[in-house]
Amino acid sequence: MRIGIVDDSAEDRKLVRMEMERCLESSGMEPAEYNEYDSGDDFLSTFEAGMFDLIFLDICMDDASGIDTGLGIRKTDRNVRIVFITSSNDYAAESYQVRAAHYLLKPHTFAQFHEMFLELLPARQQPPEESFVNLPDGSRVACGDIVFTEYYNHYVYFHLCGTQEVRRVYMSQREIEKLLCERQGFASCSRGIIVNFDKIRRFTDTVLYLQDGSGVPVSRRRLRAVKDAYAEYMYLP
Repeated sequence: MRIGIVDDSAEDRKLVRMEMERCLESSGMEPAEYNEYDSGDDFLSTFEAGMFDLIFLDICMDDASGIDTGLGIRKTDRNVRIVFITSSNDYAAESYQVRAAHYLLKPHTFAQFHEMFLELLPARQQPPEESFVNLPDGSRVACGDIVFTEYYNHYVYFHLCGTQEVRRVYMSQREIEKLLCERQGFASCSRGIIVNFDKIRRFTDTVLYLQDGSGVPVSRRRLRAVKDAYAEYMYLP
């Protein structure tokens, strides 16, 4: 996927890119190629039809507005998907002239961004149901977002990647082991803790160090089984 991000705020461009990377990773999709622009004029000076699959446009910019930029895009490319991201909802009517695929207000949550992402995916690219686990409280969580889970006092705590808050769900350790450990890529490394193999950075004989900088204990009696399962998983075709 080729993605263009047009926003005069470097911080907001970085946020959109990080959120897209998280969405693609959690959906099991290939990483995207990104091009960033700090103005509509800069973007239009190099834009060609078919250059991008998706374009994020800030509406309120110092030079050409996102609406003007969008109209310029449509003169050249009638098919590329455009998402307006703006701090004001005063431009919703104008966005219809550009045939925007989505309109997202600042500030937004990652959940809102992820919902938008799922709506934009073609049916053939929708993440399969097995990439999620359905939880007893009726919610679900993307397997790719799980770093590790921890059971304590009748609750399972889901430690998730990025800046997502820890989620607490009332359920037993046996329930979460049935949901996760029967899948490739998850294993119980010590009593009450399940780790996602994709998030492991390195092993010691007592600790698994994870990509987010945290570490979880691995019990002596499970160490060999966890190492063997991890090695087998890493060499899966």
